[in-house]
Amino acid sequence: MVNIRDSAIIKNIIKKMRKNLNHSTRRIILYGTLVAVAIFMFADIPDVAQVRILQNIQWTQNVNGAMAVPACISSSNGNPTCSGNSPRATINWSGPFRGRLHLKICYNPDPCDFNGTVDNQEFTYSPGSYTTAPGVLANNTAYNYRIADTSEQTWPVGTFSTPNCAPPLPPTASISADSTFIVYNTATVVHWSSTNATSCTVSPPGWTGTSGAQSTGNLTSATTYTLNCSGHGGSASNSVTVNIQPPGGFSLSLGGAVACNSIPLSWTVSSSASAYRIFKNSIDISPYQPYTSLNFTDSSVTQHTGYTYQVQAYNGAGSTLSNTINVTTPYCPPTINFSGNPPTIYQGQQTTLMWSTT
Repeated sequence: MVNIRDSAIIKNIIKKMRKNLNHSTRRIILYGTLVAVAIFMFADIPDVAQVRILQNIQWTQNVNGAMAVPACISSSNGNPTCSGNSPRATINWSGPFRGRLHLKICYNPDPCDFNGTVDNQEFTYSPGSYTTAPGVLANNTAYNYRIADTSEQTWPVGTFSTPNCAPPLPPTASISADSTFIVYNTATVVHWSSTNATSCTVSPPGWTGTSGAQSTGNLTSATTYTLNCSGHGGSASNSVTVNIQPPGGFSLSLGGAVACNSIPLSWTVSSSASAYRIFKNSIDISPYQPYTSLNFTDSSVTQHTGYTYQVQAYNGAGSTLSNTINVTTPYCPPTINFSGNPPTIYQGQQTTLMWSTT
């Protein structure tokens, strides 16, 4: 074992100091000098037990025999909070340190070895506190942080996770139909879907669910289906209209021989028509509604008179007119009415004869 007090260098230093200092000051400087010189001269010795006796208890020996300061700085992070739509975290520290303090924040599980940090700050005081600026940290993300001082002392890594500060996404609503134009009194299928929604309703039927498909049932008029959705981010709506195809074209013609007192009419089928109206000289003469037959005889005419006819096919989506036809009734054949009063007589009796013509 090396005896530090036998060192010639140390003896010489002590001798010079005794000439200029009083007894108390000499004693303080003496022991401090002994420790410093011993560390300088014998840093690589395998056993420094005797040296440690003269040191402050905060000093420790690392694995290769050198001296180092223990982890005296302690740190903690407050619960990360939201500032607007951005998360922020506050890190607090306390305890002694050397030189400057370096704070590093990095993504977990990065050990924050000072590469790829998301925040890097330097401080000259302890205790202290630091809050990240808005926009530095991401939502729903785990982070590590580490503090080190100028002596390269590094303290254990701390962790925290940020909340989701972003506002909820607004819902979307989408609705469509297999066909938006259908034949009268037929059906189609309505489909709907949404995102970021917690509930949806389709009206007027009252269908529910954030997505689905339903048959409209047979429709006789245009119908609009409206989808209303709601969620944590608000509400959304959309709609689709299923239209009924208007009646298709058709043709009108005479349904037989025209008499002096009647005109027969006939027409072809109009697709999608629900019923028909009959017009004579632009006046509706339909006997009732809905009139669904494909023929009609007009008996309200007079001889040797011209008439114009047209038929209208209609449904809930609209109407379609046929072609027009012009018809003139003929003269009615002459008639004669002949009678006697009394109608029966005996020989030698008289009667009065009467007659009339048209």
